[in-house]
Amino acid sequence: MNNNLQFSQGLFETFVYNGFTPSLEKHLKRLNNSSKTLFDIEIDIDKILDILKDYPKNSVLKLLIAYEETHLYYEKPKNYKVYIKTRPKTKTPNKINLTISPYKRHSKDITIYHKTTNYLLNTLSKRYAVERGFFDAIFLNEMDFIQETSSSNLLFVKHGKLYAPSLESGLLFGITLQTLKDYIDIDFISLTLEDLKDFESAFILNSLIGSKSVNAIDDKIFKIEKDLEDWLNACIQKENS
Repeated sequence: MNNNLQFSQGLFETFVYNGFTPSLEKHLKRLNNSSKTLFDIEIDIDKILDILKDYPKNSVLKLLIAYEETHLYYEKPKNYKVYIKTRPKTKTPNKINLTISPYKRHSKDITIYHKTTNYLLNTLSKRYAVERGFFDAIFLNEMDFIQETSSSNLLFVKHGKLYAPSLESGLLFGITLQTLKDYIDIDFISLTLEDLKDFESAFILNSLIGSKSVNAIDDKIFKIEKDLEDWLNACIQKENS
């Protein structure tokens, strides 16, 4: 009965394991930064790396940090346990169609900016989309600015320029988005649903999918740019090998 189970006081990272790659280093750094920010606990990264050595390359892993039970729910835990779970890599559909989530997230919610196990809203949003025939749903914040989907960052293209929703709108700065920002120029701006009409192409980004073209967001149809998608994935792959 740890604090993760009782109060969703946990952190996790999901990634394709290929040894100590630049991508894995970013995942572990984000994990440690979140642990220090939210729980004042430094994660033993070397210990995690030692555990990971037992897993074959190209494994899809979920790394969970579960914090010990405290007498009162608001007390800071002093210790944690590490759990690692393998999972199959799910097939991504050829056409990615997104819808808008009925659930809004406030941009000042601190849990948005960390990969916590407080994942109920993401789960409900994904379920809402899938039950209606969509791949995923996009969150809007309290001012109706676009944030991200339940499991992916978003990237948009206009006149050859790449844009992403501003981090301040309320989104997790995903490892794949971080990687692309290191290689290419991305403008982070506040975006509304009205702005979607001006974009020619769109992509979802996460550590398991990489970069994948979006076919439509509700009634807005996007151009599929396979060459750009392949180029983005080539940039991502440099960090995963």
